[in-house]
Amino acid sequence: MICEICNNNPVYTKCQHCKIAMCEKCTILELYGHGCGCVYPVPLCQKCMHDPMINPNAALKL
Repeated sequence: MICEICNNNPVYTKCQHCKIAMCEKCTILELYGHGCGCVYPVPLCQKCMHDPMINPNAALKL
């Protein structure tokens, strides 16, 4: 299976929101926190990463 974004590299993971298959180069890991103090990386595609309705941290990154 190849990356659905660049169509070149083997799949590394899927976007947590839209479930598109991505290679390691196209994957963006965003840190999400829970109220319990836990923070964990979430794989996102470029589109979901910059959408403030999906990624609440996107509005902070201008």
